[in-house]
Amino acid sequence: MNHPKFSEHGKIFKLALASVVALALAVGVYKASAVTSYNEDAPLLLTGSGISLVIKAGSSVRQISAGPSSFSIKLTHPDTFSVFYPGPQPGRFVNDAGFPECDLVDGGNLLVVNGPVEATVTPSAEPCPGEETAVPASSSSSGGNRVILTYPNGGEVFESGSVQTIGWQSAGNQIKKVDLVLSLDGGATFLRVVAERLPDSGYFAWTVPASLVSTAARFMVEGLSADGRVLATDASDHVFVIKDISAAEGPAPVETAEVAAETPPAEASAPATSGSTGAAPSEPLETSGQTGESETDELASAAPAHPACPAQLIKVDYSKAVYYCGSDGRRYVFPNHRVFLSWFQDFSGVLEIGRDEMAVIVLGGNVTYKPGSRLVKVNTDPRVYEVTSGRVLRWIKDEAAAVKLFGAGWNQKVDDLPESLFSDYSLGEPVE
Repeated sequence: MNHPKFSEHGKIFKLALASVVALALAVGVYKASAVTSYNEDAPLLLTGSGISLVIKAGSSVRQISAGPSSFSIKLTHPDTFSVFYPGPQPGRFVNDAGFPECDLVDGGNLLVVNGPVEATVTPSAEPCPGEETAVPASSSSSGGNRVILTYPNGGEVFESGSVQTIGWQSAGNQIKKVDLVLSLDGGATFLRVVAERLPDSGYFAWTVPASLVSTAARFMVEGLSADGRVLATDASDHVFVIKDISAAEGPAPVETAEVAAETPPAEASAPATSGSTGAAPSEPLETSGQTGESETDELASAAPAHPACPAQLIKVDYSKAVYYCGSDGRRYVFPNHRVFLSWFQDFSGVLEIGRDEMAVIVLGGNVTYKPGSRLVKVNTDPRVYEVTSGRVLRWIKDEAAAVKLFGAGWNQKVDDLPESLFSDYSLGEPVE
């Protein structure tokens, strides 16, 4: 489901301040610099609009301020914050962070936010559309109990041997444990049990088995009662990919099937150039060559960059793998779909060639991220890097610098860079 993560993490912080916070919010403005957790529901009254909300038990927040008609929140990982707009025709949660305005559950509208994030919410009296349903088709619930699978939700690429944090949200006081089940056939069957009787903590660190591969994987979370009855379920909205990277040839090329149904994010799109048959980048495309040099072609037309290259993007008929053919006559691998989408809008410019023709084009290395398109990090290093020209990574030392470069939603633009690809880049001066 495309909802921010809702978990019970905050319940481990049993602070007596919850009632004080609720009272302060009902009267006016309250701000907290340390984490504030709610072990019971607390009222939130917006005196200007007269809208009365409920902060749900289990919420935790670093900073919250309430004005006459809106409230602002600041969360860090793993904070979660949920607020409820009660009523048979509840109003919308209008906000500046792109959260769903309406998520109808029994008795009202529920907004759940997962950190790290900063947002301002201005609840509206305009009711949510009646046709919106409380539980999507991929979910089931009973008795006010509900679970939402938040990660993976579709489009992700997991690598064998990597550790992935499976996330879910839960609501209702009867869910005590969860089961996690995996489908490898797009959700037709869920036969592989990943974990059973887990505490309802909201997350589980899963080590992807080395032998496991699928181009149509989906997860399901099952919310269980204390006696093991299934009270609610939810599955990934779309499929994700599990790749085996243990082979000696290195990272697998991006496949068109991975992103055929995905709309590339606006920050990764590049306008098509004049005369191009596809969506070509408007600035140099960078690759890591075998000798470490940077390939920087101005891809400005449909004409091949080198006589050996029949087109800029090529593939063979028996494979979905797409390569970039550079000005040096070599073909370069897109390590994953996110790198591809940082340069190209879609696959409309891909030319299919014969396998004999492809075999004579020598492999040259990996395509790296388009400078300025995304931020990257590796799993074993908490630092976030900006990708700059020349395949240079610059460490962003603080949040203020990240906001200045990428705006308030900078944390939504961070991609995990596999450690095997880190050597494709060099390190530059930190961003102050």
